[in-house]
Parts: sequence; structure tokens; C-alpha cells
Amino acid sequence: MKLAGDKWSASRGLPLVAALGKGTYLISASAYDEAGNRSTQATVDAFPTLSFDGKGSVELLQLKGLPPGNSPHTVEGWVNATRLPADRAWLLILGSETEGNYHWWMDGAGTLFLGCWGGNGQVTPRLSINEWTHIATTFDGTTLKAYVNGAPVGSIAAVFDLQGLMLNLSKPAEKFPWERFNGSLSELRIWNYARSPEEIQDGMSRRLSGKEDGLVLLWHLDEGAGTIAKDASPNGNTGRFSGAPRWTPLSSVVVSVGGRP
Repeated sequence: MKLAGDKWSASRGLPLVAALGKGTYLISASAYDEAGNRSTQATVDAFPTLSFDGKGSVELLQLKGLPPGNSPHTVEGWVNATRLPADRAWLLILGSETEGNYHWWMDGAGTLFLGCWGGNGQVTPRLSINEWTHIATTFDGTTLKAYVNGAPVGSIAAVFDLQGLMLNLSKPAEKFPWERFNGSLSELRIWNYARSPEEIQDGMSRRLSGKEDGLVLLWHLDEGAGTIAKDASPNGNTGRFSGAPRWTPLSSVVVSVGGRP
């Protein structure tokens, strides 16, 4: 978060300012100097994000850097769902449409289904609508664990069989042609090992360089123009748009801030 003024310091009132698109936000923040004087306004610089309106998708034909089968992995990213589906909607599918692949989907009540296709291990937290939320799952070869905003929300034994290693965002499966996702995504990351709870919590609010050990894919999803999702990792996992996902533009918003906590 960037506060206007040279003498003011700030702590982050939101977990990731880069995940904000153009719009109106309720931000909890405090700004004051060493003498305890406080400011009543702050300017927050936000970055573009990728939005889906139920029509477009991002597709990667072959994810490089992650072994197939029951290999350990971590998948994480920021999600802002703007509309609940009438029944079910796909957010993310990793792998071919066979039992044992990996997915994120949500139902009409806002429940997320995170984990293994075919019921071989899923965790089902609730997702708030119109609110940026960090979602992460880790898998160490035997146990799938899920986190929401860095807090653990469940774990279950799981068996994956990742094959094909296609990666699709907001693209319905042919076998289950449910709705596409309505909302925005930011900072999608895939790792080739199970991240620890401390790593999840420490990294969720940081903008990574792409050179971190074990990082297979890093889509910042903040390009603001064009029809590709650039991979900041060295693996060249570039995603390509299909349909009409759109970029929300760069914007600055002025917010009111409270007093000293």
C-alpha cells in the first residue's frame, strides 16, 4: 500500500494491493507519524487484474516443470468471485479430464471444491463473494491441505494421477460442461512441492520474482493488455486467451483511514 505524503508510514490493510482492480473498496487502514498525528485519507495504487464474465478462459496445453502422477505440488492464487453460479462453475483444472486430476470449482452456495477429480480427496471451504480471497492447497504425496487467506481450513488423504498437465482457467470440462467463472484472478502460482503453512502465510502477500526454488508457474495476471498470461518462472508456461477475458485497468483510489489502533 502506498500512502500519499512523505512523513507517513503504513501497514498493509489488504493482503495484496496488486490484486485490486478498478472499483470501490472498503479498506481498513491507519496512518500516523511518530508523534501520533493521523491522516484522514490515503492514496492506494492498484494494478490491473484479469476478469472473467462467464465467457472467456485462459489455456495452457502443457505445464512444464511438474512431474505427472501423484507428485507433490502446491497451487495458490487470489480469487474474487463476483457472481455465484446457478449450479456449478469451473475456476481451474490441472490435468486431463480423467479421475485423479486437480481442480477448483464452486457451487451455487459459494462452496469451493478443491482437490482431486473423482472424489479421491477434496476440501470444501466457503468463498465470500465480491471479496479478494487467497486460496491455496498443498499436497505432499499423501495428504491434501487447504488454506484460505493463509489459515488452514481442512485436510484429507488424497491420491492424484496428474496426466496431460493441461491448465485451464474458467474453462468447462467436456465431461461436465458447467458454467464458466465470473470474477477476477491474480497471482496464480504452482510449485513442485508441498509448501509449509509458514511459506503460504509469508508468500501470499509478496510479489515474487519467478526465480524462487520449486516455482513451476507464476502468472501475475497484471499485464493490462494483450491476449496472453505471461509466465514469470523460467519454464515458459505461457497461457493464451480464448473467448473474452478482459483486463481491468490500472487505477488509484482514495480511501479514508482511521486513527491509531
